[in-house]
Amino acid sequence: MALAPVVHHNRAMPISRALLLAALTFLATCLLAPAAGAHHSATASARLTLEPLGPRCKQAENAPRSKCDGSRVARVDWSATCGAESAIIQVDYMAARPGGKRPLGLATVELDSALAGVTRKRIGAGTRVVASVTVHCDTEGDGDTIESHRVSASATTATAVIAPRLVKVEAVTNSFCGFVPSNRQLKFTTQAGSTLGVDYTLEFNEQSLLGADSRKPPGLRQQRLVARGAGVRFRRRPLNALPTAGQLVRVGAGARFPVRRKGRLRFSAVIGGLRTNSLAFPVFGRRRC
Repeated sequence: MALAPVVHHNRAMPISRALLLAALTFLATCLLAPAAGAHHSATASARLTLEPLGPRCKQAENAPRSKCDGSRVARVDWSATCGAESAIIQVDYMAARPGGKRPLGLATVELDSALAGVTRKRIGAGTRVVASVTVHCDTEGDGDTIESHRVSASATTATAVIAPRLVKVEAVTNSFCGFVPSNRQLKFTTQAGSTLGVDYTLEFNEQSLLGADSRKPPGLRQQRLVARGAGVRFRRRPLNALPTAGQLVRVGAGARFPVRRKGRLRFSAVIGGLRTNSLAFPVFGRRRC
């Protein structure tokens, strides 16, 4: 028995379904294709430490001048990852300020040769120092499917504190009885029974430690000049001028007090709650005039 022929019917897809399928295919391609730069990423990490003071930088010195300025080397150990063609590393050293105010820039180092390393910068005494490390990952693109773009990441270190430094103490008003002092003795010693006026030379970043001008009331309220020994117990705010015979002498940070007995007079200061090192004067005994 003969079999009936099989007839295949080819129907044309309705045009509306064809357009819908094409639109869905295009949309899926756009969603699944990586956007320019989406396949690239960047990370950064950083740690800040202060290198030790040199052996000459002592906390207590039996002299009116310090042998160092109290600055410290701030070391930043950093690393980064970059999935692009080239990377630029920027390390910013900044002075932190009270009250969450924007830090002040101190120094910037730029590198483009590695994704890990160490940078060092010497920072002055009396600074709350913080560092930020930023990596910029740059891709030129191919001019067709990938556009040129940049991906960045950054990390900020904890804050490290460099103590303020007392660099020098010098007598501005002084008196001696029974002998004629040399110029050095007149500036860097005193005698029991005299009223001594001294000028403290201090090294610190006023905006970082005080957040204010060090010579105006808001800044002066956060400072104390200290003197101990030879019968003296002095702790007061700095004076901007000291009285002499007939006039005032302008000073950076002045103190005036009587010295009662022979011994050693030791000077220091407290700036923004941080104590400085100490320096010293010898005090001669009284003599008959």
